[in-house]
Amino acid sequence: ILNLQQPIPHDRACGGTPISGLILAAKHHHLTPQLLDFCNSGDTAGTHDQVVGYAAFAFTEGEQP
Repeated sequence: ILNLQQPIPHDRACGGTPISGLILAAKHHHLTPQLLDFCNSGDTAGTHDQVVGYAAFAFTEGEQP
């Protein structure tokens, strides 16, 4: 996502198709992605043996600070 590369395969992210659409729109509107936070299910509860990752991104005009 940070590199605006798509398509996002479904084995890499739930909702790969809508994420890919967002990336296309971000490119079209010259938006820059910024990672706000990243964690996994092991950070909130449970074991770290098998985790699911979560990330929050913002898309803004202009270049990253």
